[in-house]
Amino acid sequence: MGNEDLKNPLLHGEEPDIDEIKNFGQFCKEAKVENRKLWSLAAPAIFTYVAQYSLGGLTQVFAGHLTTLELDAFSTENMVIAGLAFGIMLGMGSALETLCGQAFGAGKLHMLGVYMQRSWIILNTMCLCILPLYIWAEPILKFFGQNDEIAALAGRFSLYMIPQLFAYGFNFPIQKFLQSQSKIKTMAWVSAATVVFHLGFKVSLLDNSQL
Repeated sequence: MGNEDLKNPLLHGEEPDIDEIKNFGQFCKEAKVENRKLWSLAAPAIFTYVAQYSLGGLTQVFAGHLTTLELDAFSTENMVIAGLAFGIMLGMGSALETLCGQAFGAGKLHMLGVYMQRSWIILNTMCLCILPLYIWAEPILKFFGQNDEIAALAGRFSLYMIPQLFAYGFNFPIQKFLQSQSKIKTMAWVSAATVVFHLGFKVSLLDNSQL
């Protein structure tokens, strides 16, 4: 190791662009600055995930205005069939966050779109593998001891939710693509618009069912 290397503070874990904190008052000041930076990213991300979770939650609330059987069937499909698909798709889509983050940090911006397109292909291929779970949800639920009426209605409902499965395959890569570039507010605005549309759609369906 040469003399220049010994003089390089980065090799010894130091960060010359950060001032040394000498007193408690300066610590509080720096903590305030870091806290503001953290929440400027965390708050929109928290809202995005809450809004995403709320889509199924709102549907379940409105299903409660119908019969107990329909509420049970929706809860079964939402928590078992869709819940499994959500976990698999989110886990696979999260890998894109690392790849895009590395490409963005290295300045290889052209690779962001390449990674996202590859992720679309991989996740939608996985959707085809999960598709039988939606198609044969009724016999699968009955095999695990679910009530026949609930299994039949949940199986019928799962067929209508097949587009949701492929929406996961496109949504999660786009989400991680934007997140790796710190475009969190864009995700928050899209999520807010989706929740408002979803809520209005459910209200109109409930009003029509009560006529």
